[in-house]
Amino acid sequence: MEDRDLHCQIMSDLDTLKLSKNFIICSNLFLKKWKGQARFIEYFSNQWLESKNCWYEELEMHVPSTNNSLEATNRVIKDEDTLRERIVYFQL
Repeated sequence: MEDRDLHCQIMSDLDTLKLSKNFIICSNLFLKKWKGQARFIEYFSNQWLESKNCWYEELEMHVPSTNNSLEATNRVIKDEDTLRERIVYFQL
């Protein structure tokens, strides 16, 4: 997409869509709103609504949408259970 404002508007709508309480209705409204962007709508429909259709928040309610807790656990394992030593860098 070449128009930066248009890109920002679509990205904002996608952020709203992924958090919507009724994804099916909202995705239909999203498609209607952006039907003038035929290439994007075709890509979005094929890739994100048909092929990879498990990306929105409503799908897994009450489950974290990030892997922060997993990364924190990995950090503890690395810090406490490995023999890795950190190299201290001094900035001149």
